[in-house]
Amino acid sequence: AEVRNDSLRFLSSNLYAGITNQIGRNVFYITVGISIIYSHIISDKRNNKLIKKLILVFFFISMLLTGKRGSMLANIISCFFIAIVDARLKGKSIFLKAIKQFFMFTFLIVTLIIIIPGTAAPFIRFIDRIGGDITSGRLDIYIRALQMFLEKPIIGHGAGVFSVYYGIGVHSLYFQLLAENGIFGFVNFMLIIFINIMITF
Repeated sequence: AEVRNDSLRFLSSNLYAGITNQIGRNVFYITVGISIIYSHIISDKRNNKLIKKLILVFFFISMLLTGKRGSMLANIISCFFIAIVDARLKGKSIFLKAIKQFFMFTFLIVTLIIIIPGTAAPFIRFIDRIGGDITSGRLDIYIRALQMFLEKPIIGHGAGVFSVYYGIGVHSLYFQLLAENGIFGFVNFMLIIFINIMITF
C-alpha cells in the first residue's frame, strides 16, 4: 500500500520513479544493467575493474531503492550462480568462490543499508510479511490462473484475457502463459528459452 500511495503521489505531480513510470519496468532495466556489468567484471582479464565495480554498486543501490523483493533475490541468486559456473570453468574451487561471493554480497548490502537506509526497503518488506501472506496476495492470483488453465489446457483463453477478466496481471509469466496460451503456447515459449540456454552454455 505504501508503494502504491507514493507512486500515485509522484505520478500526480508528473514525476516518475526512475526512467519509466512503473517500478517493475525500472527494475527490469536495472537488472539488464547488472547482468551486463557483472558479465564484464567476470570476463575481464585485466585488473582495471574498479569503475565497473562502482557501476555495479550503483545498479544495486538503484535496485534496492525500488523495494522490489523478488527482483533483488533473483539478481543476487543469478550473480551467485554465474560466479560459481565461472569458478568451475576456470578450475577454481567452487566452495571458496561461493563463500567469497556470499560474503561480498552480504558486505555490500549491509554497507549500503548503513550508508543509505532506504536500500533496506526490500528486506523490510520481507520481514513485514513474516507470519502473513509473503506473496502479497499473488497466491490467489496464481490459483485463478491455474483454474483458467484447467478450463482450456491445450490452447488457453487467449493472450491478455486474464487481466480483462480480473483487472490485474498474473505477476508470473509462466502462469500467464499457461492460463492464456495453454500447454501449446507454454511449451513453445519454453523451447525458445531452453534453446537459448543451450546456445549460451
